[in-house]
Amino acid sequence: MSSAPTTTENYTAIKEVFEKAEEYVKNLTVSVTSTSSYVRSKTSADDDRESSRYVGVMGILMVVVPFAVILVLDIPRLVSALQSYDNVLNRRLPATRPR
Repeated sequence: MSSAPTTTENYTAIKEVFEKAEEYVKNLTVSVTSTSSYVRSKTSADDDRESSRYVGVMGILMVVVPFAVILVLDIPRLVSALQSYDNVLNRRLPATRPR
């Protein structure tokens, strides 16, 4: 009698080893998004310095002021256009009413 394992026994043993290895890997794997280094990389730090506040305010003003100036300069043209549109509507309305 031979004490050497058969091919089927070898296959079953190898399969069990791989299953155990996969289980270990699954249990030891950590999600990247749950690590503290990932969370710290996505969190911005507060900066209480006055200079940083002034730089931020200046940046916002540099974006907002040009748009505000353009809008203010266009208000008279908008009012004029609305008045002429209103005049056109008022001229057409009486002609379309049945008598």
